Amino acid sequence: MRIDMFPSINSRSERLARGRGPLPQRAIVPASYWREMQKPQKLWHHLALPDAELLGLAAVARPGRTEDGAEFVCYSLVMHAAAAHIADVHDRMPVLVPPGFAEEWLTSSATAGGQAGD
Repeated sequence: MRIDMFPSINSRSERLARGRGPLPQRAIVPASYWREMQKPQKLWHHLALPDAELLGLAAVARPGRTEDGAEFVCYSLVMHAAAAHIADVHDRMPVLVPPGFAEEWLTSSATAGGQAGD
C-alpha cells in the first residue's frame, strides 16, 4: 500500500513564512511532551511544560490518499528556533500554541508570508 504524505514530519516556520500563498490547513496536535535528541551524544531529552500541562503543537495538514483511494489527513509539526533554555539540547523545537491563541492559529486568514488574505 502506497501512502501520500508530507515529505518530512516537520515543517520549518521560516519556510512556511516565505511562501506566497495561503498556509496549508492548520491543526493543533495535543501532547503531554516532546522529545529531542542532543547531538553528538545521541542523548534523548523529554521536554514538557511544568506540572505536566497539556501542550498544543502547531501543525499544518493536508489530505492524503492511499493507493486504494482511502482518504486521510496527514500533518507536519511546525518547528522554529529553540528557546534559549533548551538550545543546548537541540536548535529547533515545535511551535507551542497557548490555549488563548488556539482559535487564532486555527482560523487566521494570514498567508504564509504573514499578510492577511483577501
